Amino acid sequence: MTKFTQKLSSQFIWVMWIVMILCIISFFRSCTLSNQVKRVERELIETKTEIHDFKEMFWTKEEFDTRLSIHGLETSKRTLYDWNAVVRTVVRPDDRMREYDKKIDEERRKLE
Repeated sequence: MTKFTQKLSSQFIWVMWIVMILCIISFFRSCTLSNQVKRVERELIETKTEIHDFKEMFWTKEEFDTRLSIHGLETSKRTLYDWNAVVRTVVRPDDRMREYDKKIDEERRKLE
């Protein structure tokens, strides 16, 4: 019986070594998988932000009209300021520029 137990104990040691090696290999494999999962999650987040930024590049018709109106008012204000024209009307150029500023602020509030 002693020979049998010795043989069994030696085989048990070999089996334990094989199990230990398999556990270590499995551990390292799971580490690489977790790194790959993290990389995929990072790429997914980057893709979502790119899609969100891409959607913001396009304007609706209302946004386009509002932006066009703002641009027109700013151009009119700049032209009036550059010419420094004394307009022979009831409204002075400074008052007209303040009106343009108010209209520009109203239009920008529409965009928010």
